[in-house]
Amino acid sequence: MSTPVVRRLLVPIDFSEGSVRALAWARALARACDAQIVLLHVVDLGATWVPLSGPAVYPAPVPPSIAAQVADVARAALEGLEQEAPEVSQRIVRTGHPRDVIPEVAREIAADLIVMGSHSRRGVSRLLIGSVAEHVVRHAPVPVLVVRGEGLEA
Repeated sequence: MSTPVVRRLLVPIDFSEGSVRALAWARALARACDAQIVLLHVVDLGATWVPLSGPAVYPAPVPPSIAAQVADVARAALEGLEQEAPEVSQRIVRTGHPRDVIPEVAREIAADLIVMGSHSRRGVSRLLIGSVAEHVVRHAPVPVLVVRGEGLEA
């Protein structure tokens, strides 16, 4: 069996504490392996919840002009992140659901490893929202290193 070679790390960034910690881990790995980092931010605006009368809500599509504005802001924020990091070779902004886009981009860029943060949601929150990290671990074409935010319970 050949030794795995890590040359390209995909780091999904949502600007949360967990994703920023994941980037720190990825930078250390990239330096140790002489690898490059590809940052990915996914704008998830397929629909938003619009209130009806009373407590009911329904999903409504986000207008394309608003989605484009959000993507532009995300692109600028991603460009400003770790500008001085020589390990970061590329920054990508995509629109879609992160749980689907992350494995897709990993395939496209021929990533060797995904390094991502976790929000560590539990209970009803996890049932309703789902775990992006868990889905990526199950469906990614490469190994996934999940980095938890500081101070999160086990």
